[in-house]
Amino acid sequence: QQQQHQQQRASAPGTGPEIALPRGVQLPQSPAARSAAASLVAELGKLRNGAATAAERRKAYRAACLRWHPDKNLDDEDIATEVFQFLQLLKDWCLNS
Repeated sequence: QQQQHQQQRASAPGTGPEIALPRGVQLPQSPAARSAAASLVAELGKLRNGAATAAERRKAYRAACLRWHPDKNLDDEDIATEVFQFLQLLKDWCLNS
């Protein structure tokens, strides 16, 4: 008997097709963090699947990490923490094609 594993998919509204997340990675729980994470996946997924170089992908990933670092978002620290932790899980997926 085969077990079927369903991958979670992420898509920000109006950004096009859904992008499959790596195995074991889930979107954050809170709606605001989930929306931000889905947008990031769409943005980083375009670079990953497109003609972007490794340096361009790394630059975009680092910019997203800086933008969502909890120390830079003291007003929304809980949301930033969820998104930042999500980005950490996506590091290999984003940087390695």
